[in-house]
Amino acid sequence: MIKLTINNAKTHLPLKKAKGTYQARTRKAAELNDQFFENLKGTFVYGNLSLNIFSQILKKFVPKNINLEVIADPDTIKSYTSLYLDNKGKINGYILSIPVDSENKISKFQIGNILQSTLELFTRILNPKINNRGVNSINKNINNSNQQKLSNIICSSKTLTETALDNYLSVNTNPEKIDLLQNIRYIMKLKLNKYRTGNKYQKEIEKLYRYKNMPKAEPVKYTTYKIPQKIKLLEQKLAEIIKEERGKTSVQ
Repeated sequence: MIKLTINNAKTHLPLKKAKGTYQARTRKAAELNDQFFENLKGTFVYGNLSLNIFSQILKKFVPKNINLEVIADPDTIKSYTSLYLDNKGKINGYILSIPVDSENKISKFQIGNILQSTLELFTRILNPKINNRGVNSINKNINNSNQQKLSNIICSSKTLTETALDNYLSVNTNPEKIDLLQNIRYIMKLKLNKYRTGNKYQKEIEKLYRYKNMPKAEPVKYTTYKIPQKIKLLEQKLAEIIKEERGKTSVQ
């Protein structure tokens, strides 16, 4: 199995330029996304936007050291931010997939979805721990199927109980549980911010270009997922396990 590594120079903003807590960096990512949207929204005045112009505007807000490839994806209605992985298992930046029409252009009705992906891009650039924890879990071979099942429940309307959470974590040691919970917590907080962001931007751009009988994109009904409550349960369990591990250390 190839051990994954990260080329931080092409994937993350240097720590000296991205100082502060996770919350402060998350706010900075949201600010960059807001600035990008303010520069982007006026470009739809003449209709759908070319991918080339979109990419040029976006890269004005992406730090120069970051390797970013923006690609057209005509076969989906969803936008995605993914890690660019070379054949040696090294992460060398990001790939942003953008839904386009038959003329390789972007509709304003996709903006909410696309701005979710750019928020994830900025958040990962400013928060190295998100990528580092994910890679760490994979390299330790603890990115097991239970983690995926747990993530699927958190991103659905299904209820997550403490008993179910304990069952999903039962095959892992305490250090592995800490890694898994930290990793899932970061991803869930990112998803929650993305859902909120997407709806906000989509509503704003539809208001800007409103006309009679204009169709509207369906907002993401993320509140049914109860993500804040599920994150709270994850954090409670994480604190419990960390306390237990620290207790073992103090006894030794």
